[in-house]
This record gives sequence, structure tokens and C-alpha cells, in this order.
Amino acid sequence: MASSFPTNLDSFTTKQDDVDNVLASHVNDLQNAVVAAQTKIGINSSADTNSIDYKVSHIPSQVEDNITDGHTTIAPSGNAVFDALALKATLDSPVFTTKIQTPTIELGHASDTTLARVSAGVVSVEGVTVPTISSANTVTNKRNQKRVYSTTSLSTLTPEIDTYDVFCLTAQAAALSIANHSTSTPANGEMILIRILDNGTARAISFGTNYVAKAGVALPTTTVLSKNMSMLFIWDSNLSKYNLLSVGQE
Repeated sequence: MASSFPTNLDSFTTKQDDVDNVLASHVNDLQNAVVAAQTKIGINSSADTNSIDYKVSHIPSQVEDNITDGHTTIAPSGNAVFDALALKATLDSPVFTTKIQTPTIELGHASDTTLARVSAGVVSVEGVTVPTISSANTVTNKRNQKRVYSTTSLSTLTPEIDTYDVFCLTAQAAALSIANHSTSTPANGEMILIRILDNGTARAISFGTNYVAKAGVALPTTTVLSKNMSMLFIWDSNLSKYNLLSVGQE
């Protein structure tokens, strides 16, 4: 009788000595069962696509040396995981290589400072818009501390508004030339204040071509002995010059 394995398990009856007759068919059934089992298992390097040997030798690798999105049945190797983690930002000093998109950032606990995007290039802190260099926000109740340059004496003073707003000479000891700016770009309406105190001797003052007096006040030509002199200029874009607004003297 042909073996029914592997579709079904073969069934055999137990034989007893001196009771049952062992016939050739009994031995043949056992041989058929063995052949069916061997056929299912397969020989080494079996070409039988239904054999276990063939199926085992053709199982695709369950581990690959990379991490691929969408692979749900193949695990990444330890090397692939290590390399992928090495590309990520560290927790103590993160450096991100791609942009992070989030509507808000919580600094500390949720009840602490919250940064949020208002519009392109504009952020807010706790709901208050933060003025930027290019924004047109109105700043209220804030102190604007002037940038002050101070030295005792110069033969030539070159006021650069990109660097300072107030220029002080505290003991002028020679004739003074106030030169045209060379590196800065004044904006219409920007002001500079020049304050001069001589060292006990009146000193001559001359001005470059970018200084004019068109507000009813003449450009001074000399200091006043031991007196503080303050000159306020405003940049006039129509004239492309600093126009003298006032001259004050103690």
C-alpha cells in the first residue's frame, strides 16, 4: 500500500510475536513510509522544490546590513543600527542635518516659555511677537542705549554711525578735522552727537563736505575755551549729508 505521508500520517497496526503473521506487504508499507519521509526531507542540495532541504537552503536572509523603510519581515543588522544612530543628533549637544517642523517649542515645562511661529520669519515668545532686524514692529517701553565712542584728543575724527552714535573728545589738544564717513551707510533721519571739550586752549574745527548747516545754525569753527560743546547732526537723504540741527555749549 502506498504511503499517504506527507498529506496524512500513515497508520500501522502493532504486531505480536507468535500471534500475527508478518507479511511482505507489512514490510513494504514501512519502506513506502520511509521513502515518503526521505522524499519530503530531501537529500543534500536537493533540487526538489517541495523538499525541506531545498526550502531551507533557499530561505532569503532575514537580516540585512541596512535599514530600509517598508521592510517589515527583514531585520537590520547591528552594524546597520549602529551606523544609523551615529548619524543622529546626540542628546547633550544635538546637531540636526535636516529641518525640524513643529508649530511650537516648549522650553522647560509646558507652563514655562513657549516659542511659536507667527508667520514667515516671525516668531513669538509666550504669544508676544519678537521684533527682528527686517520686521517693522513698534517697540514700546524699551530703553535704547546709545553707542558711545570716547577718547581724549584726535587730529581727525571720522564718525561712523554703523559703530557709534555719540562721539566724545574730552581734552582736545590740537586742531580737529571732522571727516566724512567712509565705511558706514547712514539711513535717512539717523542722528549723531559730537561732543568736544578742549584742554584749556581753544582749538580750530573743520568739517568734511558731508556736513552742512541748513537748519539755521552755523557750523562752529573753534571750540570755546574749557567749555563742553555738543553738536547734533541728522542724516538728510535728500542732501546725502549730515545737517547740523543744534550746537549746545555750557
